[in-house]
Amino acid sequence: MILGVYAAILFVAYFIGRKSIGLPVLGLAAGALIAKLWTGELTPIVASTGFVLTSPPLTSIVAVTLTLLPAILLLMRAGKTTGRLRRIIDALVFALVAAALTYGAFSDAVVLDEASAVIVSQILP
Repeated sequence: MILGVYAAILFVAYFIGRKSIGLPVLGLAAGALIAKLWTGELTPIVASTGFVLTSPPLTSIVAVTLTLLPAILLLMRAGKTTGRLRRIIDALVFALVAAALTYGAFSDAVVLDEASAVIVSQILP
């Protein structure tokens, strides 16, 4: 449920932005790589600034932020797209890719029930 709400928020935000899909999805891919490499080293630095969380874990917040930040920065430079159908498709693709790439961080923070675990296990492979 939480992952679905998260994907819906990403969908709406991207749809309102009216941007094309290319650069932001490349930013998501770069962000996922950056998150995989830097989350372990950056989390203690963030914790030392006084930002401490127990639920959700701070590592999850750092990983999601590192994944989404390059996409958000590239979203500002992406070209505008026209057409309602194209905007819907672009927003859907962005939301699904972002949710899939940040699922690892969410799985540490959220416990899935049996029905959700089945759906997620079908989507991720």
